[in-house]
Amino acid sequence: MNGPRRQAAAAPPPSLATGLAFTVALALGPAAVGCRDCGPPATDASDASAPPDAADAAGAADAGPSGDAAPDSGVMTLCPVGPPPGATPALSADVQPVFSGYCALPACHVAVGGNGAGLVLEDGATWASAVNVPAAQVLETSMLDRVEPGAPDLSYLMHKLQGTHLEPPVFGTGMRMPAGGLCLDPADLATIRAWIAAGAADD
Repeated sequence: MNGPRRQAAAAPPPSLATGLAFTVALALGPAAVGCRDCGPPATDASDASAPPDAADAAGAADAGPSGDAAPDSGVMTLCPVGPPPGATPALSADVQPVFSGYCALPACHVAVGGNGAGLVLEDGATWASAVNVPAAQVLETSMLDRVEPGAPDLSYLMHKLQGTHLEPPVFGTGMRMPAGGLCLDPADLATIRAWIAAGAADD
């Protein structure tokens, strides 16, 4: 006579599994997370044939039509800010929230205790610190301003955010911003570029 059948352990809810996978990715560092601008993290070709694990399967099940995680997936997402389509971005309403969220952080681009090459991106200080101010990292090379009104491609800040600051004709130094392997959403980059192109007004 057969014994009682053992019941298989229930799989964790998809949202929980997805959240756990995201937490593990954060613990492994930025290289394991990736982003929409920098692209997905590199994977080992030898793992290409390996079947997806439970967390991957749960994440796929939780994803919406575009492939992004659904609102109830348990994965923290940062939504880009910016003006309505066709509107000119404003520093205070559209650009500053990006700087405040990613750049004006302790020991980074802040007035007290900052380590951001003298560039302060705190609310109320950004315009005076960035617009028409020579960028310290290219004083002996391209001599670009941090922000050149009307010319995003001549603005060192834009190159630092895009990751093109080391290339000619810029010849900058240091790492891409924001620090820590993060990168801005393409929509946020477009907002900053449009603000500079429109004259980088202090509004």
